[in-house]
Amino acid sequence: MDDLIAFLRGRLDEREDGLRKLAEKTATDSYSALEMSLHAEISILASAQPRPQSVPAAEQAAWQHMLAEVDAKRQIIDAYERAVEEADPALAWTSPEYAVVAYENVLKLLALPFAGHPSYREEEWRP
Repeated sequence: MDDLIAFLRGRLDEREDGLRKLAEKTATDSYSALEMSLHAEISILASAQPRPQSVPAAEQAAWQHMLAEVDAKRQIIDAYERAVEEADPALAWTSPEYAVVAYENVLKLLALPFAGHPSYREEEWRP
């Protein structure tokens, strides 16, 4: 599971870095593939914002939403790691060990959108 956690943290770091770099870009700058993908996501989220709202305000709201999503996923990973630390293998399935299994399933689901990434372990991580 440590490898899956490292994999997820790496993808979240890439996403956050891409979002932060994207915020600094101007229309004439070149974009990486990740930045283009993030820009498209921001545009889609911004177009779904309630009106009346200016395009820059809607894009800012979408950007903040995407950063909040990264943070929320990091909190899920942190909660899993805390559950692992507190687990006692001698206890019944209703114990914190059950939470560990549940969090493992959540981590696998969080990794699923990255299934096309070269480091993704299909056999081990697909739910």
